[in-house]
Amino acid sequence: MRRTVGIAWDILTFWTRRFHPLGPPENSERAVPELSRRVKQLSRHDNARVMLTAHSQGSVIATASLASLAGAGERLDKLAFITLGNPTGRLYRSFFPGYFCGGLLRWIRAELVDDDVWLNAHRLTDPIGDAIFTGPDEDLAPPVRERISGDVVLWDPPSRWRFSR
Repeated sequence: MRRTVGIAWDILTFWTRRFHPLGPPENSERAVPELSRRVKQLSRHDNARVMLTAHSQGSVIATASLASLAGAGERLDKLAFITLGNPTGRLYRSFFPGYFCGGLLRWIRAELVDDDVWLNAHRLTDPIGDAIFTGPDEDLAPPVRERISGDVVLWDPPSRWRFSR
């Protein structure tokens, strides 16, 4: 029950109150612009390389930040992006396809040019994190550079405690 309420809370706190007026305070209205400014500030230096690493709900915020930067014409060619347990594929792309569609993810990934990467690591036992570049969507086919970019499965360490999805 606690896990289900936590997942619902993460999803509801991403969207602004205009989508659900009785919703909790949103984190995207402040976190997305702040992260966008910080990434832009760090990548302004000539020899700067920026590695953005995000986990779970932070992956959604980071993806939205990169989308806003790329949409504003900012170059993302100095950026490497690593997501861990990213719910964008399983939750957000499924329930909000108008905002987190495969085309958006493919577009952000295409903006990471040269040797830069977007690596998405997930566990098969993760209840919300999942693959985002491979799956049933035709437009999310794995890239040519599979060895440095795409979905990577992290295996669970041996344990007697197992949780299923």
